[in-house]
Amino acid sequence: MTVRLRVRDIDAVQHLRVPYMIDAGTNGLLMIHSGWLMFDLSAEDSGQHVDILSFVPYADDTIQTFARQDVAVPMVSASMTSLHVRDTGAILAVDSAVVGLEQRQFTGIQGSPFVLVMRAKAYVREGGVGRMAYQVTWQLQRDRTGRATGLGQPIDPGNTRP
Repeated sequence: MTVRLRVRDIDAVQHLRVPYMIDAGTNGLLMIHSGWLMFDLSAEDSGQHVDILSFVPYADDTIQTFARQDVAVPMVSASMTSLHVRDTGAILAVDSAVVGLEQRQFTGIQGSPFVLVMRAKAYVREGGVGRMAYQVTWQLQRDRTGRATGLGQPIDPGNTRP
């Protein structure tokens, strides 16, 4: 089963921009995003594996676009959790999370820009899981003028799901 979340299904979204200097002629930008993916996952005795897909939004519910796949170097950390409730057989787990630049189409946006997409895996048996915390960090090099080549404009994805 795959759960595809809309940006509005993400709670407590925050982001931080950190400019930094690599050397005398090169500077960079570090972007940090965090929030809670909100979903409703429950299962009985047999258990259920679920793939969760989400865009990585800014606090204003927009997502960053990129002209090329090699523009940014993203990495993710998510609350990897595994819980077994003794004497009940209940198991709840967030097994993994990765983030990458993927090409997507959006209503009203020309072309297919690259955007950050998070992919997580969860498992539940005899219980439920309702949220997963995440932090995504990506870095971008900028030229001497401070311009980030290949960085597009943030867009509002509306109800589009990854």
